[in-house]
Amino acid sequence: MARHAPLLVVALLCVVLCAHARRRSYEPGDEVPTYMSTVGPYRNPSQTYKYHHLPFCQPDSKSVKKQSIGETLDGLRKTESLFELKFRTEIQHAPLCKRLLTLEDAAEFIDAIDNDYYFTMFYDDIPLGNFVGLRDSVGVLPSGELQTAHYLPLHMHFTLLYHGDNVIYGNVSMDASRLLPLEDINTPTEVTFSYSASWAYSEVTVGDRAVFFSDVYLEEEAEIRWLSLVNSIILSFCCSLSHPLPASLVSLVVSPPPPA
Repeated sequence: MARHAPLLVVALLCVVLCAHARRRSYEPGDEVPTYMSTVGPYRNPSQTYKYHHLPFCQPDSKSVKKQSIGETLDGLRKTESLFELKFRTEIQHAPLCKRLLTLEDAAEFIDAIDNDYYFTMFYDDIPLGNFVGLRDSVGVLPSGELQTAHYLPLHMHFTLLYHGDNVIYGNVSMDASRLLPLEDINTPTEVTFSYSASWAYSEVTVGDRAVFFSDVYLEEEAEIRWLSLVNSIILSFCCSLSHPLPASLVSLVVSPPPPA
């Protein structure tokens, strides 16, 4: 992978420059574009599904946001978000939805947690994400195997930074005091999902906001399959082009490689 380091840097710069080019200015209380994107195994970024592939809170509309060719090739699937995170507006506690969690839903979440599923979303084009849930060893079965418990977070907290009239950074974390033991779901159970948000001032200007997540992106890029790397490189070209991709290039990108 070392020989591909220059290309990894190009892919990273692509993400940074695209987010920088689309930055927006806000007044306190303004709506900030928020989209859910994908969910899938953390160690296999090329295997992704729409966020609402799992039985999370479902919006009335699951229409996919119109995306650029680069975003599509990069595997993004931006869909409507139920999170309402207004600029510089603190949220102590806000309901997201009430949902009847069935045994099948619990099984889906358990499988996702066992496979280290990680969700991604975008806030003002800044990528945020976390694991779908947690698991923990709680004992030993008579067979000698470890007994594992799976937990689904019912409350998420957003930590957001601003400088002037710009969003600088975002992070989403689980509330450890609001975890649902999925093994306890024996009958359909109504659960309430909620969220909160806090804002803090940052000395970092909007032009330098990429420093908060560039290191993370570079580390993850080193683990991505070659196909994902190619997609990221294509994104760098798409972001720099002011006109549609030539048909010949599109054909080259989407066509499968010839048989060996």
